[in-house]
Amino acid sequence: MGYVLLAKRYTLNSCSATARRTNHAMVPLCAYAASSLLSLGGSQVAFASGATNLVANDSNGVSDAFVAHNPFVGSSSLQSLALGSSSALGGSIVTGTVTLSGPAPTGGATVAVWSNNAAAQPPATVVVPAGATSASIRITTSLVSTESAMTILASYNGGSGLSVLTLEPAPELAVSPTAWDFGYQAIGTASATETFALTNSGTAALTINSVQLSNGQVFKISSNTCGSSIAAGSGCSVSITFNPSASGSASDAVQISFGSPATVQSVSLTGSGATPLATLSPAQLSFGNQAMPGSTTAVATLTNSGNAPLSNIFASPHYS
Repeated sequence: MGYVLLAKRYTLNSCSATARRTNHAMVPLCAYAASSLLSLGGSQVAFASGATNLVANDSNGVSDAFVAHNPFVGSSSLQSLALGSSSALGGSIVTGTVTLSGPAPTGGATVAVWSNNAAAQPPATVVVPAGATSASIRITTSLVSTESAMTILASYNGGSGLSVLTLEPAPELAVSPTAWDFGYQAIGTASATETFALTNSGTAALTINSVQLSNGQVFKISSNTCGSSIAAGSGCSVSITFNPSASGSASDAVQISFGSPATVQSVSLTGSGATPLATLSPAQLSFGNQAMPGSTTAVATLTNSGNAPLSNIFASPHYS
């Protein structure tokens, strides 16, 4: 980052007693032709010189006085960058705070932020609101295969801050499918088995604390191949069946608890208890008068308007 000093030139008629006042400090310019004098607070510096190469086409043979102003002095700059934690699991979110030396100017202060490692991705800029002295920052991280230390840097108006972040290998659980609807299932019968694949796509072993159903009334775990842990890149499976005991919709969830502190991932389960509904049309058959011997055919239609198969169907004639 470059710095610009804004200088104003004064031409001296003589070098005997001329002086300039800068921020209440009297500067005897000719006496300091080979040096400079800093004003109180450091915002200005004054010096005098008879050199001819400081100003283009300077050939008047007299000394010139220069008063330079530093625009960065006296304004807010970045004072620090602090992270909520210096160590985190790869793939997590790390929070932090950027703090200025004073209130942000009108329009806010735009702080530049960057990292020396692609595993930590801070936002390119963070804005400190006008009048405020700090702002929060969220840093997205990626999985790492080994412990990795990296530097997070921030700068604003000549000030800078630095924090070291260490990322550790971490497990990452993926479940497929993420939910399942068993649809209609006849009451009192078990559905086909649905199998859920659990995969550790992270870079460290995944500890399994438990795999269970929230309710376990009509949905059942028929098999579970997951042990106490899943190695990185490996997987296991959990199978579920649905056996409704009443008509209507039902729901449950597979609760997978893993890691320390424990994290719970849920897989939604839904289904509906189904019943058949039989109707016969017409409800009564009339054959009319029939000559003897002879026969007449009449047709009745049986319809199942329910949501489960109609079984054990038989017909028994009844005359009256």
